[in-house]
Amino acid sequence: MTQKPAGALQLLSVRPPLLERLTRREKSVAMLQYLSAKYSTPDHWYPSEINSRARINEYLSWHHVNTRTNGAAGYFIALFVKPHYLKVPVSDDEVKQAKENFEKMLDMLQSYFLKDTEYISSNQISIADIMALNELTQVIALGIDISKDRPKIAEWFERCKQALQPHFDEIHTKIFSLRG
Repeated sequence: MTQKPAGALQLLSVRPPLLERLTRREKSVAMLQYLSAKYSTPDHWYPSEINSRARINEYLSWHHVNTRTNGAAGYFIALFVKPHYLKVPVSDDEVKQAKENFEKMLDMLQSYFLKDTEYISSNQISIADIMALNELTQVIALGIDISKDRPKIAEWFERCKQALQPHFDEIHTKIFSLRG
């Protein structure tokens, strides 16, 4: 029996792949889009109407570089992953830069994506909200207040959390244990 190299099943080595019969999706956004179409989920998750879908896609394109890499995940990595998990020293400058990027991302989320709607793309929850909520929850679990001076984000977060109950609490039990 030969052993497969690390990452063989997971080509992009980022998240576990979605394997369903002969269909394979590697990225979380692609997974959500696929599942929305395959299982005919309610239209608000990933609308068939082109303008509504374009707004979600706009956020999802922005999400990877902003909400994730230069935003919440970057801050989470600087505050928790490197010093506590990887045992790698993090300079004050690195934490400061990560915080500045995070703050800029929150400002854009509030002033652009949540400007005129209750959720990121409309007045109904979508896969864009799930993606953002997931990233921001990591930082909230460390005790960071994302809502300070950002009432729209505070209201949005609570709306999303309530819309996803009881699953939100079940899924986030482990990460919220980081507090302490």
